[in-house]
Amino acid sequence: MNDLIEKDEIMNKGNWYYNYVYIEDDEYERSDWKRNAKKKNINALILTSTKEFEMYADNISKNKTLIYLDCDLGEGELRGDEFAEKLHAEGYLNLYMSTSYDAEEFAHLPWLKYAGKGCPFEKVNSG
Repeated sequence: MNDLIEKDEIMNKGNWYYNYVYIEDDEYERSDWKRNAKKKNINALILTSTKEFEMYADNISKNKTLIYLDCDLGEGELRGDEFAEKLHAEGYLNLYMSTSYDAEEFAHLPWLKYAGKGCPFEKVNSG
């Protein structure tokens, strides 16, 4: 199941895009993102698995949407870094590992940014 927050849309050629996509199997982490997105009025798509991504692809910008992936996404799922490789091959530019694993584990993927655990806009002022 996914959690959608439909606010503050990015407009591009008549289509709107999510500002953020977060793929995480842990309910606590997803709840944290959802709560912070709502507080900051940020348009975030929060998914429990990589399998859901394709359903929303029309509203995920390859150039603008920031995509955060946990590394371990549970039984029967690709690892986050493996899914990031697939997305990179499809032309997605803003890919982040949101994990407690060491950044060095992803050094062989120079286009994959390491973000660590936690919501990136948690402490950002909504202005």
